[in-house]
Amino acid sequence: CPKCGASYHVEFNPSANGGRCDKCGVDIVTRDDDKPETVAARLKTYHNLTEPLSAYYTKRGVAKKREILKKISGIGDIDDITFRVMYAIGL
Repeated sequence: CPKCGASYHVEFNPSANGGRCDKCGVDIVTRDDDKPETVAARLKTYHNLTEPLSAYYTKRGVAKKREILKKISGIGDIDDITFRVMYAIGL
């Protein structure tokens, strides 16, 4: 929502008010960083740069017999995801 900042997703967290913010009633918009071409570019970057690092640190952790790379699920409520990240890094 451009007014109150509420976050929606077409499939996973849709507005109950048919494209209007459930909290303040303003028309919700798709941000530029959520458009298909932007998401495709981010996925390309992930596959080219991040995925190889993930494989490297996973392999290195196996060789050292300890987990170096921490993986968490990014699906769910923001507070739950934040908790998972904090737990994974020991906070």
